Amino acid sequence: MSDSKYSPSDLTLFMHSPFASWMKRFSLEFPDKAPEKDPDDALMGVLQNKGFQHEKAQEELFKSQGLSVQKIEAEIIEQKKQAFKNFIEWIYARWHSDSAMYIYHYANYEIAACRKLMGRYGICEHELG
Repeated sequence: MSDSKYSPSDLTLFMHSPFASWMKRFSLEFPDKAPEKDPDDALMGVLQNKGFQHEKAQEELFKSQGLSVQKIEAEIIEQKKQAFKNFIEWIYARWHSDSAMYIYHYANYEIAACRKLMGRYGICEHELG
């Protein structure tokens, strides 16, 4: 029997990437043997900014088309938890009133992010199940 303890975030990371989960654990158990983190990459910063610009343009397009847009913005952990809970409850209620609704998202990012937050905060398991 192992003395290891795993958080919901650890399990969510494992479901997303068993290798990333293993590397995180390895880095905690053997910090002197773990590989160094990659240095910051200027190109990644440019790509990130392009992504933010695209996301803002997409949001403005949706609003101009009269579509409903829900943003989650918070700084303090309790605010983030409450914002996430409000967001999921908002989506869930809308889905119950119109099961044919569509949620625009990029690939698997938003789904994985919602599952990660669900695991981190231990809330909304039923709605995201």
